[in-house]
Amino acid sequence: MKILSLEIKNIRGIKYMQNIFGAPFLEIKMLTPLENVLKQIGEKLSQQQTAWDTLTKMEDQWKRYQEASREKEMCEILKNRAEATLGHFEGARDSILENIYDAVKKNFEEYYKVIHSDDESEFVSKITQLGAELNLEVDFYQRGMFPPHALHSEGHQDSMGLCLFFALNNYLIQDAIKVIVLDDVIMSIDRTHRRAICQLLKKVFPDKQYIITTHDNAWAKQLRTEGVVTQKNMIHFANWNIDTGPIFELEKDVFDRIKEDLDKNDVPAAAHRLRRNAECFFENVCDFLMADVPYKGHHQWELGDFALAAISAYKGYLKKAKSNSQKMGQPEKFKELEQLERKATETISRSQIEQWVINANVHYNKWDEFTKNDFEPVVNAFKDLFDLFTCSSCGTTISRTQSKGPTPKDIVSCGCGKIFWNIQ
Repeated sequence: MKILSLEIKNIRGIKYMQNIFGAPFLEIKMLTPLENVLKQIGEKLSQQQTAWDTLTKMEDQWKRYQEASREKEMCEILKNRAEATLGHFEGARDSILENIYDAVKKNFEEYYKVIHSDDESEFVSKITQLGAELNLEVDFYQRGMFPPHALHSEGHQDSMGLCLFFALNNYLIQDAIKVIVLDDVIMSIDRTHRRAICQLLKKVFPDKQYIITTHDNAWAKQLRTEGVVTQKNMIHFANWNIDTGPIFELEKDVFDRIKEDLDKNDVPAAAHRLRRNAECFFENVCDFLMADVPYKGHHQWELGDFALAAISAYKGYLKKAKSNSQKMGQPEKFKELEQLERKATETISRSQIEQWVINANVHYNKWDEFTKNDFEPVVNAFKDLFDLFTCSSCGTTISRTQSKGPTPKDIVSCGCGKIFWNIQ
């Protein structure tokens, strides 16, 4: 049997509970007044303790809240200072960078127009900053601004890269460093614009020391014929291996090398060297003088084609220059050109080039059969023939261009101006 135990505070309560549950089932304990008071006090103390404990915990949380609030206020101050500093920095940076971009852009456009004056004389560019990025856009034949790789050819992009390099070098280095290294920078640039690059190197940066590397023989010879580099400063790397590194030799003048071949009594080697170099030389001359080379459907021209065209152009320009000097009352110039004409006629005759078309026995294909004594006069004649097209002062090949000024005229000139023919 389960006994219900209760604590009753007064007699009325005891009787009431007995009537409900019955006396046998109810264990009744009468609280004394003191116990009742102590219990009430205990209950009140328990509530106060709970409140005290809660307040103690809240006090710690409040202190942490106040500390976090102070830190938040300080962080807000620092954040505002950082944002203000960043704003001033970006403003100053953008202002300085824009000035740099403008200076680089100006030179970049100037250099590019030197190289591409024939097809993009109105070229403009746009350099802007987009966040951390640098955006370069260029004009495409007055049809809008686009990234360089969007519409321009690989050759144009290469020349843009070269011009941008020169512009940055000019701005950043200025005169602190006068050495510029160009490592095979013209692989995709055509022959005409390569020549313009030579003019850029000579005229825009005449006081710079260049170290130019290339495996393109045509470009190397063009640098020499345009007077960018002299023969004595050309170095030919003949080979390379891991043990010895590069094996090189100074590139000797072609006629010095031919003499070496003849000293060894190796006429076929000398003939081959003269033939190959003469063909390259006169091909360049035809380009510089805008000579009329006969068209061939198979696109294979020989030394005779280039040499005859170059000589024909030379004679025609010399004749016009003589006539103009006489018309303009320049007797000294006329006399100079007349003497040159006589020398040229004799030199061309000794080379026998003009006879090749008529007499196959003196054609250069027969050179291999010559003896040393037979071939030496041919070499000397070609050396003098090369000199007709080359300035003795600056070493550049003569070319047909236009004079500067309000009324430009067609002229034939060298790089230094010693040779100057008015052929208008």
